[in-house]
Amino acid sequence: MAHFHTKPLKKSSFMKVLAITLIFFGYSAAGQGDFYSDLRFSLGGKPFEAKKSSAPERKEVKPKTKETKVKETKAKKEVKPKKEIKPRETVRKDEAKAKEEEAARKASVQSDQRDGKTYKIAKIGSQTWMAENLNYNASDSKCYGNDESNCQKYGRLYDWNTAIKACPSGWHLPTQAEWELMATYIGSESTEGKRLKTTSGWNDYQGKSGNGTDEFGFSALPGGGGYSDGRFTSAGYYGYWWSASEGNSNGAYIRYINYNYENATWYNINKSYLFSVRCVQD
Repeated sequence: MAHFHTKPLKKSSFMKVLAITLIFFGYSAAGQGDFYSDLRFSLGGKPFEAKKSSAPERKEVKPKTKETKVKETKAKKEVKPKKEIKPRETVRKDEAKAKEEEAARKASVQSDQRDGKTYKIAKIGSQTWMAENLNYNASDSKCYGNDESNCQKYGRLYDWNTAIKACPSGWHLPTQAEWELMATYIGSESTEGKRLKTTSGWNDYQGKSGNGTDEFGFSALPGGGGYSDGRFTSAGYYGYWWSASEGNSNGAYIRYINYNYENATWYNINKSYLFSVRCVQD
């Protein structure tokens, strides 16, 4: 059997090998730092010295307890999101949309027991209005242009003496004060026309739409008017509604809305003219 002969290592060489071996295994077991940059040692029979690592000490990470998790969850819930600041124009549109939605929510139907016709209604402030012109076929009432289809579209036209008693039971022809109460609620008379007019059905003026916003569901239409001699005028352009308030023995006040203006105005006019009727609840 062959034998391998090795020369005995000199003491200095042996110490170098031993030092390197101890450092290698000891450092690897510790699993820290960079061997070449963090450790310095001396050989030649002198004991080796290792400098401490310059890396920060690792803190012990304790497992989260149930109590810690609850506190963190509460902290997350308590963080309030930043309030979104909307542009002024966006706020106005949102407000208008909210009013339209409110008007739609409040809208319902009222039935006239005399002929079975039904009418949409609109609650505006403390008042309840019909949201359509009256279409009750009372004596001396007429359709615009004597065309029945216009009665379906605009309602019938009445002289004042007929209008004052034309509304069904539980309803009545509004006074000036009742019209103005509504105007105050919706803003002012200067914008009443625009806010009460329907969003379609009004003629344009010099390329500009005559329609309104109908923010409160009143749905004012341009039903025009008529004369006692059988003539008619202004459908599509103007809306006229009788009030119960008299100006004098021969005249009464009408509420007038124009296709090319945003306001609403009053006129004292002869009771023989034919105009629309809008009823308000007692």
